[in-house]
Amino acid sequence: MVLSQKLLRLDQLANKLGFKIIPGRESTCVIDDKIITVNTRQKPIKRVWSTAHEIGHALTLTRCISEVGKRAVTGASYEWPCLESEFRAWHAADKIVRKLGLYDAEYLKYKHSCIRSYYCSATKK
Repeated sequence: MVLSQKLLRLDQLANKLGFKIIPGRESTCVIDDKIITVNTRQKPIKRVWSTAHEIGHALTLTRCISEVGKRAVTGASYEWPCLESEFRAWHAADKIVRKLGLYDAEYLKYKHSCIRSYYCSATKK
């Protein structure tokens, strides 16, 4: 299966969850609007991984918000509740990426780079 087909499968999964995927300049998941924005400036494989991560947010944010509060989870503070939501989204993304047959060293390198960036942002404050 080529990457465009994998992106189509991700789009179908997002739709099944009630979310719409739209192109943008960064990857985000807005739970209230049920919109996932995907950074179209990324290389296709990174776009697949980012989309899987944002779908991970769609799958996990509702529970995370109920446990620690919406503002804590959805803010850009990268304090522990926000970091927790990122970890949960990556955990869900792992499962999605495995199903797509794209779970490999390059994916893990990308994932860990993203996680590292969250910690760097948190320690700057």
